[in-house]
Amino acid sequence: MQLIDTQNLSDDLRPLGKIDYTHNPGEFFLLFAGKDVLSILIKYPSKPMLVKGVSYDTDEPGYNLDQFELPISALPWLIDTIENKFWKKASEGGLSGDVLHVDSEIEGEELRIRFSPNCGDEGIQGFTLKNYSRKGRYVDWMEVQLPYTLLREDGMLDLLKDISKRYQEKAL
Repeated sequence: MQLIDTQNLSDDLRPLGKIDYTHNPGEFFLLFAGKDVLSILIKYPSKPMLVKGVSYDTDEPGYNLDQFELPISALPWLIDTIENKFWKKASEGGLSGDVLHVDSEIEGEELRIRFSPNCGDEGIQGFTLKNYSRKGRYVDWMEVQLPYTLLREDGMLDLLKDISKRYQEKAL
């Protein structure tokens, strides 16, 4: 997996937006469109570390990075699963309380959205989105955590809806 170089964007990547994560000041999410792929780059404050005499530098000055990718065509499924399955009661057409994840295969990629009671921090509810078809930096899959506050208050869900709409209208 090659991390997006935000200082030297390749010609095939288009910036789509930036979301500041208010729960963790200094952390933010950058969204990019590639050829039919949505990339989410997470930048979070960090300092170089010394572990057992070995120095580990940051990915960028003052920041470490993580990245998640999925087909842009998966956004309607992702949005619908969040809003109409997880956030609605079973009596309103949502999932029953004992269902913790939903899987889908889109464009040949195996995706999972899972409820996370400790999403990035203890007691912070949200979702963990996994793509088992793309290799991450350190594991055989990619994942990103999307806390409810990031989705609702910070505007991530609205941005994802806008990107999905523009993609469906072929306006990206």
